[in-house]
Amino acid sequence: MSFLQLKSSCIPLAMDNASIEEIVPARLSEDTSDFKFGEQLFYDHRHHEDQTLNTAFVLNNPAYAGHILLAGANFGVGDSAASAILALLDYGIKSIVASSFDSRFKIAAENLGLVLIEVPATLLQDLMIAVYTNPRLMVSIDLNTQTLTVRALNLVYHFPFNPFQMLCQLQAVPSMDTLASLAKTLREFKTERAFPI
Repeated sequence: MSFLQLKSSCIPLAMDNASIEEIVPARLSEDTSDFKFGEQLFYDHRHHEDQTLNTAFVLNNPAYAGHILLAGANFGVGDSAASAILALLDYGIKSIVASSFDSRFKIAAENLGLVLIEVPATLLQDLMIAVYTNPRLMVSIDLNTQTLTVRALNLVYHFPFNPFQMLCQLQAVPSMDTLASLAKTLREFKTERAFPI
């Protein structure tokens, strides 16, 4: 799930205030015994009430695919964000580019290895239009240089990225696993050198 460099086409989701309930309806995630997170992503938007596919919804449009999701403002509103993030990751989304994110969603995404990039609303709008015009438009994300690049638009945008999350991406594990590993390494280091803990 983790990456340091990513080049991909995008899925343009022109939706503000997308809630956790919209991303993965709670009623579908109650029983996880045979739960396929990716299949439940935006389930109520992807299906009509009679369970037929809503072909007008962007995730059901085969023209738009890729590992980068372009989203609106305040993405991920609500509690229990983990199931929503797992659904996004399972669907193949590795990064979300939006003008803002819910603070709780940001924390959960960082813990689970989903890369979030905040950009100005005007830039997001330009990206949306460009992708709608050309679904094959390629966007590059480089965590080393902390840049989002679109060569076709002569665009290079610099974004901040948490150094600890960078370490998690390098190790390709969620941040809680990385933290536990670092703590174990520190304990071993102190034990080997007989330092007081």
